[in-house]
Amino acid sequence: MARIREIVPSQQEIRPHKLENSVSCQYKVIKDFDDTPLVHLSTFGSDQRESHPKSSQSLQLTLENAAELMNIFSDAFGLTWRPKRNQVGQSNVKPAFADATDELAEQLFVPKAWLQECIDLLRDRPQLIFYGPPGTGKTYLAKALAEHLSGKDNVKIVQFHPAYSYEDFFEGFRPVQSKDGQLAYHLHKGPLRQLAKEARDNPEEVYTLIIDEINRGNLAKIFGELYYLLEYRNECIDLLYSDGKESFSLPRNIVIIGTMNTADRSIALVDSAMRRRFAFTSLHPSDEPTRSILRNWLKAKGHSTMVADLVDMLNDTIEDEDFKIGPSYFMRPEAITKRGMDLTWRTSIIPLLQEYHFGDSNLDVQEVYSLASIAERAMVDLNGVA
Repeated sequence: MARIREIVPSQQEIRPHKLENSVSCQYKVIKDFDDTPLVHLSTFGSDQRESHPKSSQSLQLTLENAAELMNIFSDAFGLTWRPKRNQVGQSNVKPAFADATDELAEQLFVPKAWLQECIDLLRDRPQLIFYGPPGTGKTYLAKALAEHLSGKDNVKIVQFHPAYSYEDFFEGFRPVQSKDGQLAYHLHKGPLRQLAKEARDNPEEVYTLIIDEINRGNLAKIFGELYYLLEYRNECIDLLYSDGKESFSLPRNIVIIGTMNTADRSIALVDSAMRRRFAFTSLHPSDEPTRSILRNWLKAKGHSTMVADLVDMLNDTIEDEDFKIGPSYFMRPEAITKRGMDLTWRTSIIPLLQEYHFGDSNLDVQEVYSLASIAERAMVDLNGVA
């Protein structure tokens, strides 16, 4: 048995075999050490063969080997109807994007029309980023929208960070231990590559990749040549580790939803290429629908809207737009009691504002933003809170 290492032209004088001495060839798809497919071919001699055993040879081919053979067959037999590379084409099936529903809007405490606008943006260009300060529900909304469009099973979530790379995101070589105990390197498929395969196998379904904290990673390093495919879904490009033997296209039924925190200022690092390829939707505490989410949640749960009044007054007091406080800090039953509100204010809100105003000697954060100070401005009596 032989594992194919490389395919190169032969310099030997070779004559065609006689048809009466033809052999049978059996194939089987097996798994390599890293679970990638291998094609195993076994040839079996005819009755006219004098040599024994009748099984004469076995070969195992990788995807790269198959791509090379496809090129050879195309050249030899004039198969011009097929590409010269293992190029993955796009399906003609158009994925169905489910419209927004009243139930989803009620679940998320946002207007149905706003959700429908997000879906329409994804239909037009399947890349969308929710951006805004912390606590505005960016990740929560992204997950809910993704599950509405794709179902839970067709959603993948990754989080970018400074150490995240192309090899983590798409594909790269990873060390593995072979059966004989030796160290080998195999091409490992990342979350986007895995999702692309699933999407290509099921072109009528929508698949969603959520990229949390998308602006915390080195986007040019992580996306690499995939930048191009975000804009041109109907085209193919050569991959970094394919050695020119495989082309890749990003299926049209993959949706990418990113979240971006504007408070850490790293949004300024997002280059123009990324801005051109994504639609950007703001989730800001001063603007709808975010401004009304907490109030809507309190009403739906049968609670007083006093906490929403306090948060609105707090945000009106904060001058910097990126420092304003999102509603999710208080969207918990424990956080709207008197004790819970005080704990949330002292252990979450004040430390966050102190970090924002670090080095600002002209502002006493505790004095200006304390719960008692904000309640006095909002004319809210905290003694009446249970």
